[in-house]
Amino acid sequence: TANSLLKIIEEPQPGVTFIFLTRYIDDVLSTIISRSQCFFVPSFENTNYNWDNIKDIFENYYEFERGEVFELAKKANLDAANREESQDFIGEEYFDLLFADKPSVPGDIIDLDGHVLGKHRGIEHYTVGQRRGLGVALSYPVYVHSIDAKNNVVVLAPNDALDSDGLIADNFVWPGDIEPDSSFRANVKIRLASKPVPAVIEKFVPENPENFTGSAWKITFDEPQRAVAPGQSAVIYRDGVILGGGIINRAFKTEKSL
Repeated sequence: TANSLLKIIEEPQPGVTFIFLTRYIDDVLSTIISRSQCFFVPSFENTNYNWDNIKDIFENYYEFERGEVFELAKKANLDAANREESQDFIGEEYFDLLFADKPSVPGDIIDLDGHVLGKHRGIEHYTVGQRRGLGVALSYPVYVHSIDAKNNVVVLAPNDALDSDGLIADNFVWPGDIEPDSSFRANVKIRLASKPVPAVIEKFVPENPENFTGSAWKITFDEPQRAVAPGQSAVIYRDGVILGGGIINRAFKTEKSL
């Protein structure tokens, strides 16, 4: 998460510098300087950390194209310059290090009907849409459908059960802290590697405001989207420019899809 990485910047730990330098050039910086793919910018702005601690990095590399950044990485002999492009922000091999401050709590892996399929080693090691590394053998492919942190369970389901018609997001960042005063259409990304998809964005008034941080917004996709993951970012674009972004609180299906 953005919070975890910014904590690494402010309080570096032995062995973490390698992760930050190589993965930052490979993933974070290359996406932020590509002006149509600034997926992480709202997440950084939405933290309690001092932007001044990392602004020099952005300012120094902002005018560079993605390929030029990789050339700089090659000249600096960074391992990231010779790796294939990653589809993940942080590789699974670094999870134990990132979550070392809190011991993992094992729990049940269940299906949509509540049947126990196996055991997980801690919910922080799983993400919605994941298929590999589940430790469950069934006669058909299954994926992480949802993660119930309250009950410490990971829920699996077939691929076609992962589609959602929209999402509710909160903790939004808007330019100048000025919220839109009406609903509008724009494109939305729900993960770094996904393409922006058309959607309607409108203000959402929750029945239980205590379950939300800041104002909440409802995003309804034109077409169902797969593996909408609570806790990840929803970033709104128009003409390649970020209009705002928030944190996914939950996904939803319309009555037509049920």
